[in-house]
Amino acid sequence: MRKQDMATRDGPPRGHGHYNDDGSQWWDDTRERWFFTTADEDVLEIDVEDAGHTSMLRSIATTMTGQHGTQTYRFVGRACSGDPRWGAFTVTSGTFPVLPLQLPIDSIGPDDAYGDEMRARLEELDRALVEQGWRPAGQGERCWSKRYTRPCLDWDTPPDG
Repeated sequence: MRKQDMATRDGPPRGHGHYNDDGSQWWDDTRERWFFTTADEDVLEIDVEDAGHTSMLRSIATTMTGQHGTQTYRFVGRACSGDPRWGAFTVTSGTFPVLPLQLPIDSIGPDDAYGDEMRARLEELDRALVEQGWRPAGQGERCWSKRYTRPCLDWDTPPDG
């Protein structure tokens, strides 16, 4: 996924990385150091939203640039952190077009227009979440309503050695 395709808003400053063998520590590629994991968890569920109407400017741009009446949607991971410093935050995917006749969006099938692009954005978001330490934790009501959890990090206590 291209860096600009996934945005995090007001969440923990965790970058890409990996857990150690027993999951007690997280290696953060950006900071190039280990962090202890804690017993608290971040919880996230993916939803979908009309990205063209998230602001007045986007609404105007979508109206002016949309082709054949397409609307622009994106997947948004709504997360709640077990760390009180972060609270609720969101992670968003890149956008994808949807034809108005395809709404509701969960009716889009594999052979429908833009169905491949929609699935590609969901797969990209899934890969990016896993790279940031999220672990699959179930499925919601919709095909995109994937749930994830990850242990919070102890940002203040560096592991020894």
